[in-house]
Amino acid sequence: MLWTVPITSTMKDSPFYYPFLFKNEDRSVILTQLRVMSTKRLLRRVDVMPEKDFKKIIEALVCLVKAEPLHKGGVPRRPKPLIPV
Repeated sequence: MLWTVPITSTMKDSPFYYPFLFKNEDRSVILTQLRVMSTKRLLRRVDVMPEKDFKKIIEALVCLVKAEPLHKGGVPRRPKPLIPV
C-alpha cells in the first residue's frame, strides 16, 4: 500500500493546494485528497517529480495532518476544562 495525492492543473491560493512547476507547466497537489492505493495498481511509472518538490509536498502534508481542527469561526477548538475555573 502507498499514499497518493492527485495532481491538477487548477491553481488555487489555498493552504490545501501545493503549487509546483512540472515540465514547465504550473501544477498543484491537492493535499486534502490524500488516499491509500494498492501498489498493484502501479503498472508503469509515468513520470518522476523533482526530489525538491517531493520533499516540500511531504512537509506540507505533515503540517496539514498536525494542524488543529477548526470550528466554523476559524478559531482553534479548545476542549472544555475538566475542573471548573
